[in-house]
Amino acid sequence: SASSVTFSGLGAYSGYKSLQIRTVISADFSGSIWLRANSDTGSNYAWHRLQGNGSSAASQSATTQSKMEIHYVYGLGWSAGVYDLLDFSSTSKYKTFRGLGGVADATSVIRLMSGLWQNTSAVTSLTISPPDGGYNLLTGSRFSLYGVK
Repeated sequence: SASSVTFSGLGAYSGYKSLQIRTVISADFSGSIWLRANSDTGSNYAWHRLQGNGSSAASQSATTQSKMEIHYVYGLGWSAGVYDLLDFSSTSKYKTFRGLGGVADATSVIRLMSGLWQNTSAVTSLTISPPDGGYNLLTGSRFSLYGVK
């Protein structure tokens, strides 16, 4: 298990327009999974979430955050997601994230996510982590990075 996963050296992917992270996650808690770009802990993130379970829907958003919510896990069950980072190497605009994630258990929740990192720097690293407080991403979780031309 690990307290976070970091993709670094992303400047080597400059031949790609966007990056995609595909996840299969199990964790020792129920709650949000967070993303930070370039280890930035400033209040430079905003995110939106729309979720449903087949019988109800809910939404939430946040601005001026120190990290971006990109996923949600439910206890020791498994959840999966696909997340895109658009124009990650651009130095002339803020970075946009979008994603789709869900879990197939008694909750059957699916989430659409979008987010913004308000910084024009090229993204050179991404860190995915559970909330602070000693939580972990469990052994067997998978995080795969793809370049999209």
